[in-house]
Amino acid sequence: MKRQRGRAWLWGGFGVLMLVLLLLPELYPLGWRLLAGGRFQHFGWEVTVPAGWYAAERNPNLVLVRLPRLYPLRSARASYIVVVRNELGAMMSTELHYPRWREVSMQRETAAGLEWAGERELNVAGRNVHCLEFARADVAERVRAECFHPQEAVAASYDGDRTRLDEFYTFLSAIKRFPE
Repeated sequence: MKRQRGRAWLWGGFGVLMLVLLLLPELYPLGWRLLAGGRFQHFGWEVTVPAGWYAAERNPNLVLVRLPRLYPLRSARASYIVVVRNELGAMMSTELHYPRWREVSMQRETAAGLEWAGERELNVAGRNVHCLEFARADVAERVRAECFHPQEAVAASYDGDRTRLDEFYTFLSAIKRFPE
C-alpha cells in the first residue's frame, strides 16, 4: 500500500513537472514582468517589453526572447529582439551611414544564405528608422530584420518566426526618447 502511494506521488509529481515545462513559455515572461516590470530605460530610450517576451540580457545590449508554445516538445527555435549600441552610426553622417549600413547588411546576410525580402521605414521617437528584411528560402517561417536609427547610436534586429515580425515593429514604434 505504501509503495503504491509512493508511486502515485512520484507520477503525480512528474505530471506536475511536465505541465510546468509545457507552460513555461507563457509562465516565465509573466513572472519576469511581475518581478522586473515591463518598462525600463536602455541606451537613453524608454523601452516597453511586449507581452509574452522577457529580457534575457540588459547589459551591455538588450536581448528580448520569446519562446514558442510547447517549447520543450517542439524543435521550434525562440524569437529574439536585440538592441545594440551603434557607435559607428553616431560618428557618421546620416547620408553616409545608411547606404554603407545597407550594403554591409546585404553582403553579410546573403553570405549567410539569406535572401533579401524587403525594406521598411517606420517612425521611432519622431525619426525615420530603416529596416531590411531577410528570409531563408528553405525555411519560410523564419525571418530576420535589421533596423538602424540614423541619427542615434542605436540599432535593433529581429531573428525569429515570421508570425512575430509585427511584434518587433510594434516594439520599435513604442520606443520613446528618455526623457521625452
